Amino acid sequence: MIINKDQIKEHYDIVIIGAGIAGLALSQLINLEEKNILLVESGDFKFNREINRLSHAVVKNLGNWPTKNYASHYSRIRMFGGNANVWGGWCMELDDYDYSQNSTWNILKADLKIHYKKAYELLNIIPQNIDPDKLNMKSIKPYSINIARGNYIKNSREYLEKSENIDVLIKTNLIKMNLVKNKISSVILENLNGYTNEVKLEKLIISAGGIETTRLLMNFLPDENLNHNLGKYFMEHLQIQVGRVSIKNPLINKFIKTYSPPTVKHLFDDKLEEMESKYFSGFKSTNQDVRNYFVLRNSNVYQSKSLYRLRHVILTKNLNSTGSIKIKDLFYLVIDVLDMFVKKIKSAFTKNKSYSVVLHLEQKPDEKNQIYIDSDDTVILDWNFTNDDFVNLKNSIIDLNIIFNEMESDFELNDIFDSDEKKLKNYLEKNIFGIGHHMGTTKMGQNENDSVCDMSQNYYGIDNLIINSTSVFPTGGIANPTLTMLALTSRLAERLNNE
Repeated sequence: MIINKDQIKEHYDIVIIGAGIAGLALSQLINLEEKNILLVESGDFKFNREINRLSHAVVKNLGNWPTKNYASHYSRIRMFGGNANVWGGWCMELDDYDYSQNSTWNILKADLKIHYKKAYELLNIIPQNIDPDKLNMKSIKPYSINIARGNYIKNSREYLEKSENIDVLIKTNLIKMNLVKNKISSVILENLNGYTNEVKLEKLIISAGGIETTRLLMNFLPDENLNHNLGKYFMEHLQIQVGRVSIKNPLINKFIKTYSPPTVKHLFDDKLEEMESKYFSGFKSTNQDVRNYFVLRNSNVYQSKSLYRLRHVILTKNLNSTGSIKIKDLFYLVIDVLDMFVKKIKSAFTKNKSYSVVLHLEQKPDEKNQIYIDSDDTVILDWNFTNDDFVNLKNSIIDLNIIFNEMESDFELNDIFDSDEKKLKNYLEKNIFGIGHHMGTTKMGQNENDSVCDMSQNYYGIDNLIINSTSVFPTGGIANPTLTMLALTSRLAERLNNE
């Protein structure tokens, strides 16, 4: 049930910090017959700009598209449901490459295959697979992307409001962890009015997202308990439109019309409570030397700062959710909307269909990509376009030429990608888009020399501290992380229920 500060119990079996999609799932999967839970959320049930300022962090290098500090601030939604409030519902599993190239994922493979089923169930998804033979191409195969159905956040709130064993606190922050030897004995919570409560606990679970989880640990763990890998290996899914392709083949165009995501629906209907089965296809290369998938769309929406900001405004129901809107922003919005509809209409009357080509690139773990707190107590996201990323991008473009040649289509690569390396990297730093997939900063592994938590998501060195966030990912994969995060959450809940 939803409680206030005066209703907080003195002791809870489990305290969960963060009511984002992972925290909400965990609270519902734990067996409540023998446990009582406190779920703590910093935000409100509605988007509050002032509360969201608490998520403010400064971006170095990448992360300033479509607006300054977007990756470190505006893509982090501090409210009930977290980033799921602006999530498109895209769900994909890790692929065979992820398991074969990373020992941690490989050890977890059997468990993930089991718990993906629970993740699909939580999101009301009946998973669909697209037959690769529908394209019958050697260079690519369809990449099935299933879409969450219904309204996960609304359903979770209704469940929690009825629960007698789960207390939910909103507009409340964790401000201190009290340790006795190698265990957290209690936490101090503070609401927005400055009132504090000490809560004793058996287990503390941090489910606050890939950046906030790390900030909490850095701020509130004693120095002797700060793992030297904490904050390192930040990963995102680099996303950028690289050009347009004109395709004449009617079979390929029919496939794209049937299985590619419609621009307007993806931008603006994510929160409709539809239960109709929804899925579509990205395209994945058969070349294992590139790590990407790409989508094809009629419009240039992925180059439109104004449309991405509009989507954020609509889903948060707050005009200033991505910063102040200026007259020039409205001007560009009108231009981009007109361009979107012109291309849509033109495509309807031509046999050769033109599509924007949007790459979603996987990043390798790199300790240069990190989160840290500077001398002014400011959270810094130092996110870089590394040499590995550059090689992956260049190889991906070469591969796209092979793919579109097999399609017998005309691929027009944006001129900037033929520029010298220095000019291109400067362009990429300003135009690469991160979509809120914050991973890797508390990575799990088999020993604390190269990891922050173990294979069961226990923080090394503290017996009762558990990390339940995409920050535990040892690699990012090319798949959107939510489904895998929920599979890990289901696995964690199973363990907690058996203890």
